[in-house]
Amino acid sequence: MGFAPSMSDQPLTLPESPRALIVGAGSVGLSLAAWLAPRWRGLTVLARGASADVLAERGVRSRTGDGPEEAAPVRVVRQPDPATPFDLVLICVKTFHLAGIADMVREAWGPDVIVLGVQNGLENQAILSARFSRPLFGIAGWNARRTAPGEVEAERRGELVLGAADPALYPLAVSVAARMAPALPVRAVERFTDAAWSKVVINLINATTALVGLGQREIEDREALRQLVVGGINEGLAVLRAAGVREVRFQGIPPWWLLRLGEVAPTWIARRIFERNIRKVFISSMGQDLAAGAEATELETINGALLGLAEAHGVEAPMLSAITAIARERFAARPFQPMTEAALRAAVRARAGR
Repeated sequence: MGFAPSMSDQPLTLPESPRALIVGAGSVGLSLAAWLAPRWRGLTVLARGASADVLAERGVRSRTGDGPEEAAPVRVVRQPDPATPFDLVLICVKTFHLAGIADMVREAWGPDVIVLGVQNGLENQAILSARFSRPLFGIAGWNARRTAPGEVEAERRGELVLGAADPALYPLAVSVAARMAPALPVRAVERFTDAAWSKVVINLINATTALVGLGQREIEDREALRQLVVGGINEGLAVLRAAGVREVRFQGIPPWWLLRLGEVAPTWIARRIFERNIRKVFISSMGQDLAAGAEATELETINGALLGLAEAHGVEAPMLSAITAIARERFAARPFQPMTEAALRAAVRARAGR
């Protein structure tokens, strides 16, 4: 991976009251805006259309868990303005939109502005490192959904894990985490690539739950769904172990040993583990994209990346391969129609030879 040239006089700290811009008014961007705005005065959100109108009029409306709805005023801009400097730009868009947004940010504020890309997967590291001298990366450890323009619902105020692809920028990640810490759980880790893979394997649940329409229809066969989710994730874990990836744990997300227990434990124990964790998922971000009629999803960023790693290390992942192949076919159809859990399990077994 190549890095944009670093300048020796660039500070590796963030001011105590940073001038910050959030690009992206989806579930992650709105969550961070809602939590940071009360502490970072003048927090700005770059948004367009209905989102910009709503945010300008009444701020971010958010609800966390069973708590009350809260409103946080933010400054709104509809176009990048090079005349307005920022200490930090948080880019909270999906990976398939990232290159274009990154080019826009670079054109407006130059290659030396501190950027923090919060995306699933590892592709963002190459995209931002090629364009900026001080790129940081974040992993959102919470499930959230945008319920309407300018409105977000999160299952909890989850942990944000920060890091850098370039080890020399780790002190900057520590500084940014310290500035964010009063607003939400956040920490910087040195093994950020391991952290990214540790989250990718959890995100394997996204395609499976999207295929059965979790959050959009009543789940009829929870045992079939459990078998699909647990089987796919444990194949993913086997790939990571073969690749030498070391686990990085996240608050509120099951550790690897518990994921493994969910496959080998007696059924009654495995079901309890599954039910305790599946209830945290409103609807996956992939499911939200499909429900909105989006043409692109993060299927390749998550499932495709793990299958590529499996091939590179000679690890077979028949269930994960089958789920991914089915998702590629079903997600391409318009309108997208979810499957029943039993139908998906039968299709996976047919393709995987199980």
